[in-house]
Amino acid sequence: MSSNSIFRGNHVGLLRNISKSAKSPASNILELLNNTLEAIGKNLGTHHCIIYEANLSQGIIFLSGYNIESSNHANTLIKIMQKQAEDSLQYQKITFEAIEAFEIVYLIPLVSEKHTYILALSFPDELNNFEIEVLESLSTMLSATFDRFYLQQQISQQYFSTVKSLVVAIEAKDVYTQGHSQRVADYSKIIGQHLKLKDEEIKELEVTGLVHDIGKIGISDQLLTKPDRLTETEFDFMRQHPEIGSKILQPLHVSENIMLGTLLHHKRYDLSGYPLKADIDKLPLVPAIIGVADAYDAMTSERSYKKTITKQSAVAELKRFRGTQFHPGIVDIVEELISNNKL
Repeated sequence: MSSNSIFRGNHVGLLRNISKSAKSPASNILELLNNTLEAIGKNLGTHHCIIYEANLSQGIIFLSGYNIESSNHANTLIKIMQKQAEDSLQYQKITFEAIEAFEIVYLIPLVSEKHTYILALSFPDELNNFEIEVLESLSTMLSATFDRFYLQQQISQQYFSTVKSLVVAIEAKDVYTQGHSQRVADYSKIIGQHLKLKDEEIKELEVTGLVHDIGKIGISDQLLTKPDRLTETEFDFMRQHPEIGSKILQPLHVSENIMLGTLLHHKRYDLSGYPLKADIDKLPLVPAIIGVADAYDAMTSERSYKKTITKQSAVAELKRFRGTQFHPGIVDIVEELISNNKL
């Protein structure tokens, strides 16, 4: 191994660190690629780390980069190395070229069942045979990681479709609750937009609104459709639905926000409420929003045991429990949205 080797330490440990980062939870492929590139850059000490997608109709497209100036920077590189990139993809081998601005750039093909990528890494010196073998191992490992990610995404989408069907089935049991989950999702989205949350966070609110009551699939129809108020014993059974719901969602590998929103949407702002076992110091934002949206819809919708009330009366009720049951900031937002006819 040369004195300038990038693998002076334990190369198996390096690959393990990269693999661990590549397998960390990611909501989409770009997030996965960003995590992977950062891990490669930090562990292998590359000067530049860029990943492209090889698209039959559009050619080689820049996707993400670590330690690069801009996408133009990355596009310039791939134009210079067009021939090497084509060879790497065609012959499934690592190619390289010395480029002044990038030093020595290695192109590594990453072929999965769904997509073909090419990874560009630049180093100050030419790599030896052992180091090339390590990069080949990296290529095999990342290709398998991407395959697993796409498979998990497919499974998650199918599972989520099933979960949404279950939500419809639950609400179909009681004419008074039909559409409840969709309305909670809509209200939560509007509140999230008012808070200027990121698009991904707003999407999480929507999803949580849709599935927050999924645990009621484990509650008997007799309780769900009872025309009178529940007894305390019956309430004890009903209070189990958030925990049942979180268990149903576990195979989906949904985000922590969705899990917490489902588990804690009946947890009060003062941390009373259920589930009692929830060990938290502060109510997270997502369940706080879902809790207010859920209560608002319950009050403004007719139920078997009560009549609907007006929006203004619902706001008055939310304000009565502002700071105890409900997050004060979210209550204020709901009041503002209703006064402006936005909710």
